Amino acid sequence: MSMPHEIEVTCNDCGSKQAFTAWQSLNASLSPNAKEALMKGELMCFLCGQCGSFTELVYPLLYHDMERQLMVSLVIANGAPESGPLPVDDFMHDYLFRVVSTRNQLVEKIRIFEAGFDDRVLEFVKLLLRRGAANAGRALVGDLLFNGRGQTESGESGIQFLLTGPDGIRPMMTPISQLTEIICDLGDKLPPYESESGKWLVVDENYAANLASKF
Repeated sequence: MSMPHEIEVTCNDCGSKQAFTAWQSLNASLSPNAKEALMKGELMCFLCGQCGSFTELVYPLLYHDMERQLMVSLVIANGAPESGPLPVDDFMHDYLFRVVSTRNQLVEKIRIFEAGFDDRVLEFVKLLLRRGAANAGRALVGDLLFNGRGQTESGESGIQFLLTGPDGIRPMMTPISQLTEIICDLGDKLPPYESESGKWLVVDENYAANLASKF
């Protein structure tokens, strides 16, 4: 179920106090408009009714996609979010559970699974992109986020990442054929989903680095 509730927010610019609707949990099937607002960045944006200023207001949120059997928990805390065992109902044994620490990461997870990809594999792709750039003397500074499917300059089907850093946003394309090769290379080093069920997992580039250490 979706659980919106009102909180009081103080505007950083004019100091006025106003009501703001925050979502403790959001069910994508039951609240499609709220899900769309989340993807656009509007759900966590406070518009002051007094002075008209915009402020990003990020808060803890549990995202639930019943169709894809996915739950993503946005945890606002210092440092990396913790992962661990999760008590689940019988109908949720086939669910995937993820923990993220920013709104961009939450949106990325939603895009990854809606596109039909394995987030663990894409994090490994990010790791290879960073290592390749570093070896070429062009370190990728900033967050690297999956942004959907697309085409490479040669017209080949690919996947697009956005590098968001101090120099702005830069798109990066990787051919689907390279993704297929990576999946084959990972082989049995990639844990089966069944072995990771019932746990909140932080699947990020640290997760990918642990995979890489098995090679």
